[in-house]
Amino acid sequence: MADQLDHIPLNRAATFKRRKRRVMPRSPYDKEERNYGEFRRATAQRLRELDDGRRGDAARYAQYGYTPSPIFRLNLTQKVPYGAFKKSLESVNIETVSSATERSGYWVVAGGKDHASKLDKRIEKRAASSSPTFVDAIAEFDEADPQKKLGRSLERRPIKDDFEPVDVEVWRLDDDALDAFTEQLLKMVMDNGGRITDEYKTHDTFVVQATCNAALLSMVATLREVVRIDRPLQVEVRDRANKIAKKITVTGTPDPNAPGILVVDSGVSMHPFLEPAFGGFVPVASQDGDAPDGLDDTGHGTGVAGIALYGDIEGCIGTEKLSPEIWIYSAKVLEKNPRPEPSFAALLEAKIGYAVEKTARTYPRCRVVNLSLGDGYKRLAPKDRQLRLGGVVDHLSTAHPDMMFTISAGNNDDNMDHVGPYPDYLLSDAEELRLVDPATSAHAITVGALSRPLVGVGHPHYPAPETRAGPGLDSMIKPDVVEFGGGYHGHGSLDVLTLNMDFAGDDKLLATDAGTSMSSPAVAHMLARLQMHMPKASRNLLKALVI
Repeated sequence: MADQLDHIPLNRAATFKRRKRRVMPRSPYDKEERNYGEFRRATAQRLRELDDGRRGDAARYAQYGYTPSPIFRLNLTQKVPYGAFKKSLESVNIETVSSATERSGYWVVAGGKDHASKLDKRIEKRAASSSPTFVDAIAEFDEADPQKKLGRSLERRPIKDDFEPVDVEVWRLDDDALDAFTEQLLKMVMDNGGRITDEYKTHDTFVVQATCNAALLSMVATLREVVRIDRPLQVEVRDRANKIAKKITVTGTPDPNAPGILVVDSGVSMHPFLEPAFGGFVPVASQDGDAPDGLDDTGHGTGVAGIALYGDIEGCIGTEKLSPEIWIYSAKVLEKNPRPEPSFAALLEAKIGYAVEKTARTYPRCRVVNLSLGDGYKRLAPKDRQLRLGGVVDHLSTAHPDMMFTISAGNNDDNMDHVGPYPDYLLSDAEELRLVDPATSAHAITVGALSRPLVGVGHPHYPAPETRAGPGLDSMIKPDVVEFGGGYHGHGSLDVLTLNMDFAGDDKLLATDAGTSMSSPAVAHMLARLQMHMPKASRNLLKALVI
């Protein structure tokens, strides 16, 4: 090591006391030019209409004991300071249920006792003053259109007469109100031939899975407490090219105290390259105690686990030797054919939550969690609030400060010609290219994909054609990092080499695959390797070193 140089000498500057200037506090709100008398009348009329609508719904669904919560939306005209605006709403007995990501746009709120009269007095006071208040930020009051609560999957393929499982997201009210609504929802669903099969609750999320037909779905969508309804995420099975691997030996097993990676995916098969480093299946059982066997029925989880274990498999087989140094754990949360009668955790949020909690308790050295999954129907729109799975990951990350999450950015449909030429279309504002749930997680390392060009063709650092782009929540820069994940657009492909689930049937140990699903576990591998060399390092340090 080179000799260290002395620090530059710093001389203490002379100090003197400054006179404090008295500054009059400035309102955080911009003044709006409006007729406040007319605004007051329109507001009172609209709040009466919303109240009449709630009474109508209560009468229509009286047989279920339904008492609608006084939930409505505020459309804001300007960005507002979150804390100050929330406190101002509370002063007129209006509680914030969900705020807009960028502080403007729609806020979802719940009215309390006499909220309409208290707000009316505040508007009256503002009309007599020249100083702007929180009233100036409010444009109008309304409620959500039930039809717009249906997710893209239900829009493209509507439910008809048959009952299907759907995920019903509910506004996170206080526990008493939420418990009361859950009982009413349960009665409505069961009295109309459906069932509620699972539920998952955190401090800011509540979602249930219910079986519904078209008639029941229409009823549930009208409930003010319901945020969004969509089909559960299903794993996509894609064609893979299988490869024969010769003269490859697996030497040894990881050290008993080596770090581990939890692969949250479609399970794994007991592949000869994976088995020596396999730490165990992590169950995702729900209240009834049943759980699937954990074996992969799609090939996706096995391929992801192989990259998580070895990183660059192609580079490893060049030495004709594989030496696993970390442990792999598997939580099966996705199935090729979801069971029509689920006897285990039905909600993806619940499965992920159970798996992470179980891993934290049982395998404390397993600090890296990889999720190479995403719901292409749930994309982050500008000014949108956090998507549900991304919020669950953030909740789990907060609850377990040592855990590190890597998440694939998601794949587009690889047919973006209508947007523009490759790779320029990735810089467009096209909705099809935005991040999907849960890649929007603020705490996780979101991983995009780079292409692997053919020899002499293409640029080695171009993005893969099927990767997705940011920005993330509240204009956060996403993806955080990129890794190799597939072929070069328009010039054949040189995809990522990974493990073949069907090795026993076709005598081919390896397969090729592409996409951000293959990029994310490579970064998980890096995190685990860093943890192995720096076991006492904080997760922030390990993540910073990777980035």
